[in-house]
Amino acid sequence: MEHVLRALKNPKEDQMNGFKKWLNMPPEVARQEFFSAANAANWVNVERYGDYMRYLIGQSSQSSAATTQKKREYITVDDSPPSSIKKEVKRAKMEPEVIELSSDSEDEFFKILPADDTKKSLAVVEHRSIQPPPPSQPSAAPSTPTRVAITKKTKVDAIVELDKIPERWPIPDPNTTTAYIISFNEQSGLASTDTTITNKPKGLDALLKSEDQDSWGQGTNGSTTQDSKLVCLDNIPARRSVHLCNGALRCEHFDQELLAGYARVDGEDMSKMQEIFARGQRQNETDAGSVLGVTASFHHMIQAMKCKKNALDAQCVGTAVLKPLSNPPSPDGKKYFVGCSKWERGSKFEHLYAPIPAGVDEDILFQLMNGQPVESPDLQLFEAGCSTFLHPRHGKQKNCKHVHFRSGLFCLGMMKKFPCPVKKIVYTSKDPKVQKVVVIFEGRHTHPPWPKEKPSLDAKRDVAKCLDFLGALGATSMRLDNAPSTFAILGASLSSKHPALRNKKVMSEIVRKQKLEVSPAGTNWRGITDQFEKDQQLPESKRYLWHILMTGNLKLVVTMNPTLAGLVHSAQFLQCDYTFKRVHGEFDELEFVIWHRATTERVTIARLYCNSSTREAFGHLFEGFFSAVHKATGHPIKFKIFDPKGNLLTIIFDMEASQVQGFADALVRLRFNDSQVSKIEETDPEVLIQYILKLCVVHFTRWASLAASTAFSMTYKARATDKLVQSLGQDVVNYLNKFPALETAEDILAFHEFCKSHPSALLKNWYTHKITYKWLLPGFNRSLSRVPKDFWDKSPNNTNLVETAHAHTNRNTQTNLKPLEAIETARKFDEGVATSILTASQECILRNNHNSEVDRMRRGVSRRTHAEERRTTHKAIDDEIKDTRANIASVSKRQKELKEKLKGLGEKKKEAGRSPRHSSAPGSAFDNIVIPRIRGLQIDQAERSEPDLLEASDKASHNELFGIKCKLVSTAHPLILNSNNEDTNTDYSHSELATPPFLVASNAPSQAFSADTQAEPSNSGADQGETVAPVYSDAPFDPYDPNPHFNFDVNGLGSLDLSGVNWQEVQEVTEWVIQQDWLGSRALGS
Repeated sequence: MEHVLRALKNPKEDQMNGFKKWLNMPPEVARQEFFSAANAANWVNVERYGDYMRYLIGQSSQSSAATTQKKREYITVDDSPPSSIKKEVKRAKMEPEVIELSSDSEDEFFKILPADDTKKSLAVVEHRSIQPPPPSQPSAAPSTPTRVAITKKTKVDAIVELDKIPERWPIPDPNTTTAYIISFNEQSGLASTDTTITNKPKGLDALLKSEDQDSWGQGTNGSTTQDSKLVCLDNIPARRSVHLCNGALRCEHFDQELLAGYARVDGEDMSKMQEIFARGQRQNETDAGSVLGVTASFHHMIQAMKCKKNALDAQCVGTAVLKPLSNPPSPDGKKYFVGCSKWERGSKFEHLYAPIPAGVDEDILFQLMNGQPVESPDLQLFEAGCSTFLHPRHGKQKNCKHVHFRSGLFCLGMMKKFPCPVKKIVYTSKDPKVQKVVVIFEGRHTHPPWPKEKPSLDAKRDVAKCLDFLGALGATSMRLDNAPSTFAILGASLSSKHPALRNKKVMSEIVRKQKLEVSPAGTNWRGITDQFEKDQQLPESKRYLWHILMTGNLKLVVTMNPTLAGLVHSAQFLQCDYTFKRVHGEFDELEFVIWHRATTERVTIARLYCNSSTREAFGHLFEGFFSAVHKATGHPIKFKIFDPKGNLLTIIFDMEASQVQGFADALVRLRFNDSQVSKIEETDPEVLIQYILKLCVVHFTRWASLAASTAFSMTYKARATDKLVQSLGQDVVNYLNKFPALETAEDILAFHEFCKSHPSALLKNWYTHKITYKWLLPGFNRSLSRVPKDFWDKSPNNTNLVETAHAHTNRNTQTNLKPLEAIETARKFDEGVATSILTASQECILRNNHNSEVDRMRRGVSRRTHAEERRTTHKAIDDEIKDTRANIASVSKRQKELKEKLKGLGEKKKEAGRSPRHSSAPGSAFDNIVIPRIRGLQIDQAERSEPDLLEASDKASHNELFGIKCKLVSTAHPLILNSNNEDTNTDYSHSELATPPFLVASNAPSQAFSADTQAEPSNSGADQGETVAPVYSDAPFDPYDPNPHFNFDVNGLGSLDLSGVNWQEVQEVTEWVIQQDWLGSRALGS
């Protein structure tokens, strides 16, 4: 117990860390200040620490007896004064004294696991244990700790052997020096012949560097002439290299408080890096969350752009400036673009050119580009310290990507080095039989541990393992990461298991290197030719690439599985079609498909790849196909029409003219037709092809529905169907589509006459295309074809088999592949199909028991019945839709007309208020006032005195305003007008501003008004359906009253209450009339 207490008086940090690990103390608890070595007296249980010391003694004895590699004698050196040292003594490691300790007390903090169950990844090989001097020796001179010699000049306090290269090295006590020994062998999984990264074995220190997340440099790789002797490893020769930590890269505006006084204590403590990362995320939000941030980011981008104009091998020296658009604004609403100061009109894209994005403020951008201070409420967000702190591998990044402002001015943050004083000394064994390195660190890192961005060897091996199963060719980082096989092998995705692989660029680079291992020549044409040479070394039963040709710019390759190719000799027809999705680049794929009647399934027997689609190219392609089938199967392809021993009746194409013509040329050149056998004397390729050719009817109906102008291509757009129907009518299109079914010569002749005589240029263009080729119309119509009738009926009239084969292949091999990747993925897929067909014969089980002729016919009839039913139903609905759309169009047209009429009436109404007066009243006060003529008012200037005329004018004005209000009421109630007056187009101009013809005041005396007297009531006009003039009432009349209480008799239909009229609008118009001084200030004033 005394020795335990003595050991606890001045405990070392590494000793306490070992004790905490032995206690299985959680890391988050172990890192607390309370459980530090300095505070050991307050938390260490003496009895438990004694158990720990006994555990170390037991581990040391077990370790020395377990393996010969661990049972090593290290030279220890006594650091006492030189007079007491005569020479270095090689001796066995001292065994600590066995101390009996009581274990009665219980641990107050943690549950202790038995020592036998405790496993440690780091084995402590040398543990200093100082025994008390023998009683015979004087104890006055204290002994110093012994140290372990690495070389004659280098000694350490402890040696730790590791079974793997750590991604983050452990941090020893700053007061001690530790050497780490790593063994490279198959048992530890660290072989120097590892080829995971490249196809060459890597050196020991290269493997060491590939795992380390820190960056090292600025040192030496050691001497090539002088070796260091590793005393700790039996004096084996070693190369000594020294490297300094490259530290980090930081923005010049980096917030220094983030790392003030920081020193790395725990290699796995990521808390400080997580804090910096979180700050960076907030900066990203700020940069993208304001107009100032977006504009400054755009300015930052264009500052780094250089003009691409080169003149006389010299780079343009122009700078980025704002230039006005010739036709502003842009689609994003901008008036300017960023261009080169040397830009001239007509050279828009030769110099620097950058359109301004929608989120950029042009005013702020102008200030930034001219170095002016910016005023913005968001400015303070960009004046705080930066958090950009990068690994040295990002050394190419010269500027910080975040936005910085100082005193309102934009600042471009330069990246600067963040120094770190740590030194790494590596001794690499030069003995090929001893694959070991010794690593010693001096100092502590001043930056936090880096994220595991560099993929470890384990990560690379997992990628290689998954690629072996999936196949490197055709794989991408995303496909590999999400492949079901990856989850089956690893139990998780690669990016979930290895954080470094979350960066898709990292995984893509590993995949790329794996592809280069599989195909060093690449995945394009050179890779294809290289693979073709390899295939020629294989037995014919394993060969897949059978024919390759390169002549001029033409490149083609023929591939097929021999087992599948042999099925062509039992097929009745071939279907052939191009597909474009699967191969990326200049090559396209041509599939040959048959219906295998024995197993009732569709089979692709060959895949041809070519970079051209001309008649000549297809001729070479089909010749290569026939030749490859002969080589792969040992038998040539034979058509029954040319050779009775043949099995093929027809070949079915779509309407690709160059394909048919190339196939016809191949027939003639390869002499498929022996006239003595077939009795066919034709030698013209376009006639000979008619004996075996059928064309897809589906493509014919698509062509009949194609709205082409003058030139026809072999492609079509499905949406063009309606255009032709709209141009020619549905009946004409239906008639054209019936051509394949015409049988009699009269019907076929009538078809030709119809197309020739039709006035539509669109139809004539369509017909011209059909008669251009001799084989085209016979390929659709059995009566015109030279194919025997029974041969014709035994083969389909469409290319549905090959069309569905395209989709099936794409689904199983992916799309957008490089040429060699497309070939190799198809190789694997076709091998699976061949195995399945062979298994069906061996196991007597079909892949689909419900695919017989009856089953397929039943499904086909059901589909056609449903299609007819749907077509009939849809036709009725389409007719209704058509009628509804016509009604909508009619209503829209009528609405537009009414709007125009309403606009015209409004303009006419305005003009009515400005028309000239037709009479005037004398007097000095009204010399220049033109008074409108009012019905019922007659003015005789010769017989009237001025007072009489004034009185008459007052009354006329009264009636005039009354008429205006009545007219406004009629305008506000057009329903009254339309209901009670047949002439809805009557124009009540201001020259007849009496009461509108349908309004008669019912609460006023029914008397006509004259200038000097009230006449007798006169309603004769009303009796005859004529309009009755308004009567004048002696009751006071207020023209400004917004709610006059009038009841009107509408042409004798009864009283109408106008209390609901919007008199506010009426009053506004009245005020306008008064402002215009329409009736004279004196009259209105009265």
